[in-house]
Amino acid sequence: MNPVFGDSYYFFALVSRRDAAHQQALNWAAENDYRVVTSSFVLLELADGMCRGPRRR
Repeated sequence: MNPVFGDSYYFFALVSRRDAAHQQALNWAAENDYRVVTSSFVLLELADGMCRGPRRR
C-alpha cells in the first residue's frame, strides 16, 4: 500500500467541525485505510492555526 501525504488543508478539515470540508475529510478517513504521512512543517502550521482566536494574544 502506498502512503498518501496529508497536508494542512486535510488536517484542518479533519479536526475543525466548522471547516467547510470537515464532513468530506471524515468520510475520506473512514472509507480509506491509506497510511497518511505528513511533515513537521504541516504539523507546525496546524498547531499555529489552532492557536488563533481568543487564546492567542
